[in-house]
Order: sequence, then C-alpha cells, then structure tokens
Amino acid sequence: VLIILFMVIAAVYDHWAVNSSKHMLELADTMIALKLPVLLVAPKEKGYSFLDEGDQVMRGETPDEMDWDDPAPDASEPKKGGRDALFMGLGDVIFPGMLVISALTFLPDGAGWFGMSLALTTGVVALIGGLVGYFVLMTYVAMGRPQAGLPLLNGGSILGYLVAGVILAGSGALSFGISLF
Repeated sequence: VLIILFMVIAAVYDHWAVNSSKHMLELADTMIALKLPVLLVAPKEKGYSFLDEGDQVMRGETPDEMDWDDPAPDASEPKKGGRDALFMGLGDVIFPGMLVISALTFLPDGAGWFGMSLALTTGVVALIGGLVGYFVLMTYVAMGRPQAGLPLLNGGSILGYLVAGVILAGSGALSFGISLF
C-alpha cells in the first residue's frame, strides 16, 4: 500500500513536471548533453549514436522558439531534425519495479494462477500492467510529443497489481502486514 501511494504521488508530480512546469524536459536535455547514464535510449534507426546527440533534444532549438502549446503543429509533415531516438528516465523503470518486488516479497503465501505462487502471479500481472502502460506511452511518444511516463507506467502496474492481488489475496493484498502486539 505504501509503494502504491508513493507511485501515485510520483505519477502526479511527473505529470506536473513534464506538462505544466516543463522543468523535467530541461533536466532531460541536461542529462543528454552531459551523457549521464540515467536514461534508457531506444534508437529509431540502425546506426544511431547517443554520443553524437545534441544538447537540445527535448526542447527544440531554444526554449523561446519552442511552442509548448503545440509542439507538433502538423503531424502529417515529417519534421526535419526530429528525434532519432526515444528517451526514458530510469525512474520510469524503477517505480513499477518497486511494486513488483514488493508483491514478490510481502504478499502472503497462497496459490496463484498457472501453478505459480500468489506472490509471483501478482508480481507478473503487475509487470504486464506496466508493459501495457509502456506500449501506450511509446505510442504517444512516437507521435513526437514528450510525455510524462509515470502516470501510464505506474497506472498500468498498479492496475495489474490490484486486479491480480485483490482477486487472489483479497484484502491481504492491501494490508500493511504490521501488528503492534
């Protein structure tokens, strides 16, 4: 429950940081420019080199020239100098992974689906939910607009956890497992 609460708070913050304040886009540009190993890079074409990447990937040429309200004014025309790769922060992988590990570690013993334990089944379904969120996220990102990853990734993982955990463990999937006596 604590991880789910933390994931919801992080998803709300990520949405605000990308769509409202835009400071997460500036942070991403800085990480790309410094070539720090805190991003997952998915090249769109063979031959792409992250080392050759410029320092204004997420924001365009300059922040003043970028129209934040309409970043892709005409999606039918290919944009010259568009992104050659899709970028995702490591936090986008870590948060859903925390829920999977928590499910494997703290859920009670019991029978799950397909001969797996309750904890493993719930962890796998939470992972699948996160992957569904990832595919939805990549669909939006492929359209050329930066997206907050955590709302979709965390939402998919939480939904997967709730579906499998509540069906298999009932209220045990939502308990803290803490006793004072």
